[in-house]
Amino acid sequence: MSPLREIRRRRRMTQTQLAECIGVTQSHIAQIERGKRRGSIAVLQKLAVALNVSLTDLLPPECANPKIPEKETVVQ
Repeated sequence: MSPLREIRRRRRMTQTQLAECIGVTQSHIAQIERGKRRGSIAVLQKLAVALNVSLTDLLPPECANPKIPEKETVVQ
């Protein structure tokens, strides 16, 4: 389940209610939740404010905690 869907359901909001709150369509919310559409930064910011969460809370775990490769040591 997408983080957006989980958070929205915990807040007991419908897709329609959330969409109206941030000024997009219900299908826009549904497509983001299903991974069919990526939310723009502006939409993600509005979602975060409407749901009272941080932007990273809305990202899938693999994006929220990226693995950063360790710096390679160069021997001369």
